Amino acid sequence: MTGALARKACRAGMIMKTRRIRTLIGAVMFAGATTVASAADSDSDPGFRIDAPETAKPYTHLRFNNRARNFQFAVMADRTGANRAGVFEDAIAKINLLQPEFVISVGDLIGGYTTDTEAVVRQWEELDGLVSRLEMPYFYVAGNHDLSNKPMVKIWEERRGRRYYHFLYQGVLFLVINTDDPFPVQMSDEQVAYFERVLKENPNPRWIFVFMHNPSWRLDPTDGQKASGFPHEHRFSRFDALLKGRQYTVFAGHTHNYSYERRNGGAEHIVMATTGGGSDLRGARTYGEFDHIAWVTMTDDGPRIANLSLDGILPADVRTAETMRSVNAVNRAAPKGALVRAEGKAFTSGTAALRLENPTSAPLNMRIELTAPPPLAVEPAVIDRDLAPGESDRVTVIVTAPEGTQTDDITAPVSARWTATLDDDDESSSPLEVTGDFTLAVDGVRVAKRAAKPVIVDGETDEWGRLPLTVANPEPPARRWRGPADASYRWGVMHNDEFLYLAIQTRDNRVWLDPARAPHQQDGIEFRIDARPDPERSRGRALWNYSDHGLVMVAPPKQPGGEAAVYVRPARLAEVAKVKAIARPHGITAEVAIPATWLNEQQGTTWTAVRINACMHDFDGPAARKAKHLWWRPDWRTNRNVEGSGTFERE
Repeated sequence: MTGALARKACRAGMIMKTRRIRTLIGAVMFAGATTVASAADSDSDPGFRIDAPETAKPYTHLRFNNRARNFQFAVMADRTGANRAGVFEDAIAKINLLQPEFVISVGDLIGGYTTDTEAVVRQWEELDGLVSRLEMPYFYVAGNHDLSNKPMVKIWEERRGRRYYHFLYQGVLFLVINTDDPFPVQMSDEQVAYFERVLKENPNPRWIFVFMHNPSWRLDPTDGQKASGFPHEHRFSRFDALLKGRQYTVFAGHTHNYSYERRNGGAEHIVMATTGGGSDLRGARTYGEFDHIAWVTMTDDGPRIANLSLDGILPADVRTAETMRSVNAVNRAAPKGALVRAEGKAFTSGTAALRLENPTSAPLNMRIELTAPPPLAVEPAVIDRDLAPGESDRVTVIVTAPEGTQTDDITAPVSARWTATLDDDDESSSPLEVTGDFTLAVDGVRVAKRAAKPVIVDGETDEWGRLPLTVANPEPPARRWRGPADASYRWGVMHNDEFLYLAIQTRDNRVWLDPARAPHQQDGIEFRIDARPDPERSRGRALWNYSDHGLVMVAPPKQPGGEAAVYVRPARLAEVAKVKAIARPHGITAEVAIPATWLNEQQGTTWTAVRINACMHDFDGPAARKAKHLWWRPDWRTNRNVEGSGTFERE
């Protein structure tokens, strides 16, 4: 916090402590002043003296807000998950200016996600060194980055003891939950029983605060998932039931965007944004993206909560559930990526229809700016429409290329950036601006050719000849990409009666491998395969539980004879897939075999078509923020996804 901001906060009276009030009053008293507060002000602090007449008073009243049982503490949000250097450190300095009684976190304190115990210890030592600068106690809360594997759990227990615990302060009960018990996103039966006992032993606290990392109340299976035998039971609902009817407040993190809601009997549930974790920082009210701490003052009537950012103090309802629903509705209705169909090997012209919609109760302006990479051109380049509540419209976009352009030579899509401006008639704030992007991809249905000779999955690609598909541009665009010599690749698809084969050859100016890391956290390759029947296949978005597709990630061993880092999901595919990768001086070669039996299971019959995407992960070093990811077609999980792209028909 800057000196000017600290002075502004003090002048606003938002963080004044009793000891600071007394210091301030003592500093402004005139020497020898003896006037005592009048009988009408008999509730004033007995140590208060002021040199002022009793008739005309330069104050409103003398009921100082300094009850000893009331206190203030600070809550820090996620530090890691694409940590941005300096933010957490700045927050510590800011907290020392505010002088709360103590500080507590909501987890994700270190980078983690490695089995290299020395690296984990170094990360904890770095974090401990930072929090040691605080002039008040700091309470640790575990996040997924802190407990992502068994070696990390052991290190936590050696350094911090319990992974979940409770404490009492000034008659207030604090519950610290571990939402990765075990990893990922679960509460063990033992943990639920522990807090049930704690609550029974403390039946009448002044208030209850709950601190957790993952906002687990959002993750209960839906009715549809329950009906289909959805296997994910994290037990939070049982803990939730223990709190219903009590006076309590919940703080969580993990999502890196702020949200405030009341639930489970009206209790405040707050999801923190970030205190240095990865964020686009698009603003507090619309996206809930800002670096902050929560400032909590415990009073006789319950907690008062303010969000303190670099720009000042923000209210607890800075982004309400209602705002979140409006923004989510706009995002869901926003234009989506579209396929510009290429018929044959050459492409000269095609169209895509964009649907514009206003799903809210406020007027909306939708502006779309389209940018075509060479050799493509797009018309119109700008779309601007005003939409009344509930109104929709359709716009046809034409994409062209010079005569003779080959479809496989079009390696980058048309990029579109949209801005939806909502005028919600709230004169106290500016209109909501919701932004996003999508792509228009020129693509056709390719043929997965039948292998002319046997394919041996050994990481060598000699039997493939020249791989037909080229990726020479980063997708999504990356400023750090320096050209094809920096990162590019060729890949191909073949099949026989037993397997679908995938092969890849990458070109890389520096091959960086780390055996302690996951394959997507170092130089490696990734394939995603959706073999379901259409239209589900074309609409697939690569769900996190792999119920709609298969995932194969591999990074070769650093030294010949070493063990490759391989990650295959779902488990059924992991049992039967074949994967092999080899590190070369200037790249990686890899081969993957997907059994036809698995493809047939997904399609419900003998497979005839499959949707595939490929990706090269290029790190060049340990800093994740410098990595480039080159998808062949836009990542299915993002707004840049194009339905139906990357489809192959069986020859």
